[in-house]
Amino acid sequence: MVNQTRYATSTASSQAAYDEGLRKYMLRVYNYMTLGVALTGAVAWLLSSNVALLGTALSLKWALFLGVIGIGMLANRIFFARNPMVGYVAFFAYAAAWGILIAPWFYFLDASQVINAFFMTSAMFASTSLFGYTTKRDLGPVGRFLTMAAFGLFAIVLMSWILPLFGIDFFVLGSTFHTLMAIGVILVFAGLTAYETQVIKQMYSQAAAQGMANQFAVAGAFMLYGNFVTIFVWIMSLMNGSE
Repeated sequence: MVNQTRYATSTASSQAAYDEGLRKYMLRVYNYMTLGVALTGAVAWLLSSNVALLGTALSLKWALFLGVIGIGMLANRIFFARNPMVGYVAFFAYAAAWGILIAPWFYFLDASQVINAFFMTSAMFASTSLFGYTTKRDLGPVGRFLTMAAFGLFAIVLMSWILPLFGIDFFVLGSTFHTLMAIGVILVFAGLTAYETQVIKQMYSQAAAQGMANQFAVAGAFMLYGNFVTIFVWIMSLMNGSE
């Protein structure tokens, strides 16, 4: 009886320690992501308030776009490199690059529209991330489907940008198609937010075992940040198209 009591006490203590570690880990994830979003907003606002500076920065937009894609493709190597500083630098460079890329939205839209888009994005992100954190349901099958859908949508958008540069009219993005595309992207990435939150939560056991909680937290912040900024951009796009 005494051994059973000790075992129960030890188990409860271990679970409490695990839960506390998980809470701190997830808080780091959200804190890093918030810092990334703040940096993106600061860069975008700074550039949008200076037309000359905005023009200079946007002359590098394709290089920045390729850099953003490159960081995304090499994320595992970058965020789990032997030197943790590599991941930190890459994440904040990624956030700054996005700030440059979305600066034109800050310039062309009214401040009230940008603010509304931000709060709409924040509400959607918070609700779907909370669902992903608290649900007991395995979101893996849904997440894999949404990942494939995201790649498909990305391919369509990329072709619509690149092919016209070579005189190839892939298709004309009419207002109705644009609206449906924007809604599709927003819904897909909202779903990915829930799925990836669950994945990040599940990664904690590995992070704790390897003593790499900070690196895993930055990697998790990178995953969630990408969803947040994508939803934000497409909500702004909807607002711009509704004018």
